[in-house]
Amino acid sequence: ADVAACDNKMLIQSGEIVTRNLDFHNPQIYEKREPLLFDLYTGLLPCEVWNKLFKRELFSRLRFHNLKMSEDLLLWLELSPQLKKVVFLPQSKYYYVLRPKSLTSKQDFNENAFDDLVVMKKLQTVLPQISTRLGNIGEARYYISVVHIMQKFTLFGVGRKYHDRAEAFQAEIRENWRSISTCTTLKAMMKLSLFLIGINLNIYYYIYGVYLKFKSEP
Repeated sequence: ADVAACDNKMLIQSGEIVTRNLDFHNPQIYEKREPLLFDLYTGLLPCEVWNKLFKRELFSRLRFHNLKMSEDLLLWLELSPQLKKVVFLPQSKYYYVLRPKSLTSKQDFNENAFDDLVVMKKLQTVLPQISTRLGNIGEARYYISVVHIMQKFTLFGVGRKYHDRAEAFQAEIRENWRSISTCTTLKAMMKLSLFLIGINLNIYYYIYGVYLKFKSEP
């Protein structure tokens, strides 16, 4: 195989070990680009690179981008044309230690979140060139990323600071609402969130704020 992957166990601060249960129990073998990317980008396969072994020659001309988030997803997109065989094993062979101050556990808004948007825009642009169903995935993942960032604006109270960004999202949603509304991969709640952002930013912030308050109540 050009790439061999395994599952992982996550060791959190309390000492608890969390095992991620994958949706498959037998080795998954991929010899074509489209189904590999589809299963990676829909979450069936873990896309992180730290629980995988890669043939050295795959990186003779390829390097990671200078991004803090979602760089793994972009790497797969650029690496996939070279891959002739990829094998995913369901066994947990890798321990991931989650540090309290790591990026994944940071409890305030960090502009590294915008890196995710850069990657998703790339997926939205390139995936339709590979297949229609990948195009739908790329469309959905980009707008899901937009909603997640807007949620963080609300959660951390930084909507005013990033108002220009939010207005740009709003304009893009309004311009592309027809394709958003007909995207079969976007769930109804995501479409509703995008609809509210497109109508009025303050309404969206208020409704999502009420939801967060309701969710936090015992």
